[in-house]
Amino acid sequence: PQFFDEYLVHMFSRVRDVGLSVRRRAIRCLVDLSLADPAHSRVPEICRVLASRFDDDDSVKKLILKAFGDLWFPSAGAPVINPKSAMFQMLS
Repeated sequence: PQFFDEYLVHMFSRVRDVGLSVRRRAIRCLVDLSLADPAHSRVPEICRVLASRFDDDDSVKKLILKAFGDLWFPSAGAPVINPKSAMFQMLS
């Protein structure tokens, strides 16, 4: 989380990489960053980028679905965010 903003731009460009394994790894990194600090102001932007890749390969699609599930329905002990405000931020 300390270098969140610094690496975010690089991760966004890697999500559009031609290599499938690079795209999957970038998505995993973005998801991990989002789960580490779900209240961060750039998480809605990350969600938009993830959603824009939903028409990608099936493995990418599964990663994105799992990511949204983990963000919206956190496991026990994970930080809880207000889903209504998160959805409002994502759509604005």
